[in-house]
Amino acid sequence: MPTRSDDSRSLQEFAASLGARDPKTVATYLTTVRDFVAWLALQPGGTPFHLGLVTETAVRGCFIRVSGKKEDC
Repeated sequence: MPTRSDDSRSLQEFAASLGARDPKTVATYLTTVRDFVAWLALQPGGTPFHLGLVTETAVRGCFIRVSGKKEDC
């Protein structure tokens, strides 16, 4: 798996749950989740990361930012 030593346990578990998917797919998923977690960290109350931060509102906010400004979350 293309995990990094600084990936949280949650991210490592997510990567492991992807199983035998294509390595490029796994890398894309992990990059997307890392970008989302980094964006969350910049939001009020966004650090330290925990799964409770992954809400529908947070995901919408991130995607609105991406779609409106063509940037990462």
